[in-house]
Amino acid sequence: MNKGFTLIELLVVVLIIGILSAVALPQYTAAVERSRASEALTLMSSLAQSLERYHTQKSAFPGANDFSKLDFEMPMNGTSSYGGKNFTFTFTPNGTTSVTISAVRNITSHQYTLSTVLTDTTTGAYTTQRFCNPGSDEKATTYCNAITGGKNSTTPF
Repeated sequence: MNKGFTLIELLVVVLIIGILSAVALPQYTAAVERSRASEALTLMSSLAQSLERYHTQKSAFPGANDFSKLDFEMPMNGTSSYGGKNFTFTFTPNGTTSVTISAVRNITSHQYTLSTVLTDTTTGAYTTQRFCNPGSDEKATTYCNAITGGKNSTTPF
């Protein structure tokens, strides 16, 4: 009596595992990138709140990337840039009523940028719009689609 599996049975199992991994790996990669982006979005939200407080007190935003004037301590990413492990943060005032906060993903092959535009309305309230710009990279476009739920780089999410 022969015990064990036939070659056909083993090939079928390997084929099934290959198909499952081909479907699961991109989904896993997108889920990991969403979790990394959530870190950036959380830091961007805290930075936006600090910029709101500064603007409310001074009626202007601080100069570009002048993190020292804010009441929020942004973590350092290296010795001269701000951000977490996965993103580098900058902010740039757009006149006196708007500021753009950017978080650039720190990967060399698939770079994308998360942006938050903070605007002071005439009523004293602030509005925020978030965007994901993948540039021309197809893989970064996949990441942006996973983060934003399929919105393009000109549509806020």
